[in-house]
Amino acid sequence: MSDNDVPTDESRADQLFRFVEARDPEVLKRWMQAYTAEGRVDAGTSSDETNDTANPIESTEDDQAKSSKQAKDPTPENEVPPGGAAPGEVFSSQMELGPGSPCGPFRIERKLGRGGMGNVYLATRADDLDLQVALKTLNTWNPKMMSLFRKECKILSGLQHTNIAHLIDAGVLPSGQPWLAMEYVAGQTLDVYLAKHDLDLKDRLQLFLKICDALSHAHQHMVIHRDLKPRNIMVSPEGEPKLLDFGIAAVLNPDTGEQQTVTALSTPMMTPEYASPEQVNGQRLSAASDVYSLGVLFYEMLTGQRPYRMNPRNLARVMRAVNESPITRPSRVRGKEGETTGRFTRQLRGDLDTIALKALERDLKRRYASVEAFAADVRAYLRGLPIEARPATTLYRFRKFVLRNPWPLSLASGLVLFLVVFSVYAAHQQRMISREKRTAEHVTDFLVSMFEQTDPNLSKNREVSAFEVMENGRRQLETGLIDEPEVKVRLMATMGKVYFALGHQDQGIELLEEASQQVKSDTEEAFFIESELIRKLQLHGDYSASEKRLKTWVDRQVKNLNKFSRTRLALMRAHQLFLTGKPIEAAEVFEKLSPHIVELPTREQCLIRQAYADVLANLGQYHKAVHELSRLIDTLTEIYGDHHSYTATAYCSRGTFSIWLGNYNQAETDLLASIEINQHLFGEQNPHQIEAYFQYSYLHIFRGDYAAAENMLLKTKSLTENHLSEENHYTAKVLSGMGTLAKYRGNYQKAKDLHAQSLTMYRNIYGDFHIGIANNLDALAQIARRQGEYNKAQVYYHQALNIDKKLYGEHHIHFANRLNNLGKLFLDKMDFASAEPLLKKSLALSEKIFESNNYYISSKRNDLAYLYKQKRNYQTSSILFRQTLTEFKKHFGEHHPHVATVQANIAKVLFSNGYYNESKEWILKALHTRQQTQKSHHPHFIYNSLILSDILNAAGSYHKARLRITKAAQTIRDSDNQDPISAFRIQRSLGKSAHFLGKLNKAEFHFQKSFLLAQDILQHNDHQVMSIQLNLATVLIIRGQILEPESHLKKVYANAKDSQDPLLLPEINHQQARLLCLKGDQKNAASLFHDVLTKRREILRPKHPLIANTLIDLSDLLADMGQHEEALPMIEEAATIYADCLPPEHEFHQVANSIKGHILHGLGQQDQAQSLLRAAQQALADRMGEDHYLTLDAKKRLERRQTD
Repeated sequence: MSDNDVPTDESRADQLFRFVEARDPEVLKRWMQAYTAEGRVDAGTSSDETNDTANPIESTEDDQAKSSKQAKDPTPENEVPPGGAAPGEVFSSQMELGPGSPCGPFRIERKLGRGGMGNVYLATRADDLDLQVALKTLNTWNPKMMSLFRKECKILSGLQHTNIAHLIDAGVLPSGQPWLAMEYVAGQTLDVYLAKHDLDLKDRLQLFLKICDALSHAHQHMVIHRDLKPRNIMVSPEGEPKLLDFGIAAVLNPDTGEQQTVTALSTPMMTPEYASPEQVNGQRLSAASDVYSLGVLFYEMLTGQRPYRMNPRNLARVMRAVNESPITRPSRVRGKEGETTGRFTRQLRGDLDTIALKALERDLKRRYASVEAFAADVRAYLRGLPIEARPATTLYRFRKFVLRNPWPLSLASGLVLFLVVFSVYAAHQQRMISREKRTAEHVTDFLVSMFEQTDPNLSKNREVSAFEVMENGRRQLETGLIDEPEVKVRLMATMGKVYFALGHQDQGIELLEEASQQVKSDTEEAFFIESELIRKLQLHGDYSASEKRLKTWVDRQVKNLNKFSRTRLALMRAHQLFLTGKPIEAAEVFEKLSPHIVELPTREQCLIRQAYADVLANLGQYHKAVHELSRLIDTLTEIYGDHHSYTATAYCSRGTFSIWLGNYNQAETDLLASIEINQHLFGEQNPHQIEAYFQYSYLHIFRGDYAAAENMLLKTKSLTENHLSEENHYTAKVLSGMGTLAKYRGNYQKAKDLHAQSLTMYRNIYGDFHIGIANNLDALAQIARRQGEYNKAQVYYHQALNIDKKLYGEHHIHFANRLNNLGKLFLDKMDFASAEPLLKKSLALSEKIFESNNYYISSKRNDLAYLYKQKRNYQTSSILFRQTLTEFKKHFGEHHPHVATVQANIAKVLFSNGYYNESKEWILKALHTRQQTQKSHHPHFIYNSLILSDILNAAGSYHKARLRITKAAQTIRDSDNQDPISAFRIQRSLGKSAHFLGKLNKAEFHFQKSFLLAQDILQHNDHQVMSIQLNLATVLIIRGQILEPESHLKKVYANAKDSQDPLLLPEINHQQARLLCLKGDQKNAASLFHDVLTKRREILRPKHPLIANTLIDLSDLLADMGQHEEALPMIEEAATIYADCLPPEHEFHQVANSIKGHILHGLGQQDQAQSLLRAAQQALADRMGEDHYLTLDAKKRLERRQTD
């Protein structure tokens, strides 16, 4: 039977059954054994040996008899069924490895089991490192098997997820037997774990969702598993699942979402019991195939059975079962005796039945489109929300309201207390005495019914959730208060507020809108409900809706409102102005209303003062905001004492603003005070701590204490998960914060994953337009920028800008900030023509929004100054930087990281302009400033240290520079800062140091390492990558090599075409001219040196060191060419420049003397020439050593003149 006889596109059971009947029994048996993933072993392998994997499909005796009657031609001797080795193929076999056998760096401990392609062993590192791995070997291998094995390694190396067993190492034994080492999971397979642990339904679903997350991660990396089953999922003793065995995984085409190629063995590979219809039918697969297998797994976890029973060894019956057998709803699954097998029958009815059947749809169009959609419905079920798989009828949505929400019983009591306060508030309204009495009676009846829910005798001592209290109250509202619309409306509004507090924001707004529609307009009652609705819309981020409703009330000029309500209306208007990007107008409203605020109740006064402080901070007036909060804290302490929730909030805000001011000690004091107050009032585990914990984590990040930041973020995340709904604003915010921390640590993939999770959660909560979504897109853009993925970053920035524009318009600080970041992206690309208008527009917008001394204006002026620095307009750049520094010191004081950033920028301008002494003074100032607030392993501190090393090298202080570099490298090794940017910068600095010290082998090594590290995370045309290549080419040319530096220079030249750095091309040509000298092409070298000199003179100041460097090389070449008269003024100019910018002991002075001696000798001034040559050679030997390349060059000049 040839490969062409194997049906690859058959999609119906009867077609394949006819295929089965038409073949020779023996050939058919071998074909079926190869049909599944387990067919990858020898045809002679017994099924008992594969007890840990899928069963090979075998024909029954009846099938064999039927096919033998119809078979005409025996299988040719040289043909092998799919999965076997064809003639001519290399086929090897290897015995099992025994305990103690070496395998790469590992030693075998014991055999764990047998898989589809080989054995799996427990192994440990042979070098005494405490590392256990699951080591997999390939027992039988040919080119196709090796291809599968290599593909599994490649796939695993690209998957980094908590719930996927990751690849540790791989290799090949001397015998040629391949192996791979994976994370060892000490646990049980999923089926065994479920059998031995009595998990309730919720725990099973939570476990299933973790499996979904792992599979979703694989799909996001365009990988489908193709063999999902309980035995390929290990569960640790802590209950964490790990997805295993990507041995038959496939890679998807990013454009079509389908499998790129058919299986390497030209046969379907699967476990029949868990295979999708398209797998069984031999069709090209997509992620939907894994969704189906996940559905089978879901069904089995709920019922203990699979959706259909089959003989996995009978191909025809497998086809019929998968393609035609009806699937029983999980809630109706029964055992052999007719009894229901599941423990969760009642809970499975309805949503879970629907979810399971949708996942198992044979029609791809009706199946869940993705694992994420599948998981989203499971999460919706757990939260008591409607699922997407069912029509959202009114009755269905209402029934979902009764699902439990795990809040403490104390919240239910708090709700009742709130309703009591609300009823008291209702009794004070301007109504007739009789109506007040009637309203109070109905409210009392309502509250009694609510209290009955918390009566232990009625609830049978079980915990009653706040959600249950809410749902019972809502039912009573709809059926019991038909004749009392006033009471009903008030209670609906109250329920809406509580729903919002529980995290069900859409339902809360829906109830408030319904109450607003039913209340009589132009009344205090209507205003009360409408004001609550406006506040909730503002919190929800729907500013257009809140603006529309607020404008309606402002335009009415309602005369029935009392003076307090009119003041509240004006204050709501101020808050709306603040939210929509008009902080100055908002502040003006606050100040205009300040005389009237004292007429409001004390509680409202305090809340307004808190809001006013937020407005001041948004204006960049942090000192004023802190002052206002300090006065507020004094007031709150006087009125409420030391422990009150308002006081805790004020401390938290003051701590947050103190972080911005760089007053980290005060920030820590305030944040800890807020945490202590909330613990005193509500206990340690309470959601009131979330904001203070979150801000405290950012304080640790800014200080560079990443371990403490991580600990605080994890505590914050725990609070949100335990006390809020599964998807909520704070959890999304914490995930974003964890992404920021991962970025600072240099774990960019983890950072991207966390920001993506936060982004998804924000979208699930708020839709497509919310500031949290824009901020996460901005964060993803920043990571892409750091990795040189400029096109991807540009897409993220434009998406964020569209959100800002939709929410706030183009005259808002968020829009201005985003424009500025987009400009910085083009600045990274050295695309100054695109960057400059964006940076200028952002600065102009900020100046229009804020007053002149605002922080946002200063920060954008800093970025514009950096643009001019990169354009080599050092004078303009220096002026702008110094102006920014003055403003930052005014904003933040002397010791703030922003101040250090500007000081470092001034140092870089001076260094680039050749003022080494002054640049050293400024970078030392920057480091001193950072020492006041940041730890030494902070990436910015490391970067500033490397700038100092560059300055020291340029000034000739090579040993001091190397000490700085090695100290920075050691600091990184001793910390948890794994920033890859810092890593390649360290290597580059070590290369520079070795270069200047004449250790060219080491210099080449470090530059090569820096180049490889940079290439891993940056694009080939990134300016930093090109600079490293130039460093490497320079060293290789000095070492006399031609081909390799020539290759580097060609690549840099090709990649530099889009760069607008005016000094990049001259530097490339300078090294190209040196290479021409090495190749003996003196004429073209001299021409190129002249071009470089002309270009550098156009850009740089007359006494810049780069001009002197060009003059040095050109004059030396001209002397070699016999053009001594032209060379002499050049070397004298170079000496003058060096005298102006370098210390007297610098070796470049002696290099200039040596070349001058060479020139004078050619002019016939032998005595002076000989004296200069000898003195220069000796001085270089004394300073740099006899073997330094500069000393050797001087020695050659001296020896050449002595032999003339």
